[in-house]
Amino acid sequence: MNINITIWSIKKDNDDKKKFIKSLMNSIKQLDITDIMSKEDLQTIVLQLATAFENAWSQHSKLKYITKHSKE
Repeated sequence: MNINITIWSIKKDNDDKKKFIKSLMNSIKQLDITDIMSKEDLQTIVLQLATAFENAWSQHSKLKYITKHSKE
């Protein structure tokens, strides 16, 4: 059977993992959560948080190809 799968991942114990976490922490620190007064305000913050995760992930993860011969 021919198995070819692609995934985005960050290797364990890699500098990219540390950079991903640092980038994410910096983005979260910049979120202004002082004036959440409505459901819409909360939704805006949640969308900003999702964008922070997406940006950090796309910057620091790499495309990985998994085949039937892969060790992982």
